[in-house]
Amino acid sequence: MSRKPKRDCEEEFFYKGCHSKDLRNFVIQSLKLYFKDKSWFVGGPIPERELLSEGSIMTVLNTTFNDSTFNFIHTECLSHIPQSKWFKNEGLSWSIVYLIRLLSTMKRLNLPKDFQPGLVLLYFKFCKGCNIPQLNSF
Repeated sequence: MSRKPKRDCEEEFFYKGCHSKDLRNFVIQSLKLYFKDKSWFVGGPIPERELLSEGSIMTVLNTTFNDSTFNFIHTECLSHIPQSKWFKNEGLSWSIVYLIRLLSTMKRLNLPKDFQPGLVLLYFKFCKGCNIPQLNSF
């Protein structure tokens, strides 16, 4: 018999209850922390109205690491990143090393694992100019 997951992603648990405002504030803090030293793909700092928009907050809250998210990141985002000159193929592809570096930075900043898939998508949107899907597209 299969077990029911602890949290059903279809449910919008963060919209309900007394802690929903705190969770939104935590997402905003996480966005500011992760993107504070990153540049917008067209140059300059990422506009705060874009970074802290409702769409960005919902992307962080609603995106999970599942097969379709990984497939999208690999086919639509990582495939457009040129390989750096310092990279030496030692068993891992450039795209995997790049993704691991992104996740390592998030881990070093103590960003929650549940926020990381959305932050990765927003990184590619804001810093690399990739088009990411609207919510619930995965």
